[in-house]
Amino acid sequence: MSDVEIPRGSSTPRGRKRRVARAGRRALSGFFVLLVLLLPVALWLGAGKFHRILDERNLFALHDLRITGVHCADSASLSEAMDSLLGQPLGSLGPESVARAAERDPWIISIQLRRLWPNRAEIRVVERRPAALLATSGGLRCLSEDGRVLPMPAARSLDLPLVTAPHGVPLAEAPAIASTINRLRQVSPDVFSRLDQMSWRDDPRLILRDLPLGIVITRDHLEHGLSLLESVIRERPALLQSRGEMDLRFTNQVILRRNDV
Repeated sequence: MSDVEIPRGSSTPRGRKRRVARAGRRALSGFFVLLVLLLPVALWLGAGKFHRILDERNLFALHDLRITGVHCADSASLSEAMDSLLGQPLGSLGPESVARAAERDPWIISIQLRRLWPNRAEIRVVERRPAALLATSGGLRCLSEDGRVLPMPAARSLDLPLVTAPHGVPLAEAPAIASTINRLRQVSPDVFSRLDQMSWRDDPRLILRDLPLGIVITRDHLEHGLSLLESVIRERPALLQSRGEMDLRFTNQVILRRNDV
């Protein structure tokens, strides 16, 4: 009796079962892949619909609002503006709800909103940092680190150096003054912490508060003068303890005029 060879792919009951099983596994895998792809979209749509329902029914209204980071801005005006948000649905609050308050106060850079379900929110205020007080022809103003001339803070006593000039500090000089103060803070934090007054003339004079010591630097060579001051502090820090005037107006020269009394 001769052997009978069954060709591949012939339609046998066992072969049909294997093909059906493979097709079923492929379909199930495709279904799970599609589910994974569509699940984030469904959750996003569901969350949006859920928040709309809460807003329409005024559920989870804002009852408690906390504001942090206010130092120089007008806290009273800011609180009044933010109080208008109380009672609104928490889900409806967004960055645009608080952006208008940032536009009103020049001290404020930005306002960040954080919603805390079910009925609380936190507002973090990011402000410009004050660098000095300016004695201008129009009165006392405040200089920020980014060179802006701003109104005096609403309710704060600032321990900042006072910048003066013979006829009032020109507002156009504010960026250069801020750059000098920032540079001084970088090269010598110790000197900056002792800076009490800066006379902004052709030769700026830095007056330290704890000693009658003045540091003179020409305006045309501020960068060089501050670098020279940094090297003096590093190599001969005792010079800063002398009474008198440290003259840095000359290239690579430090002239100390004593003024003992």
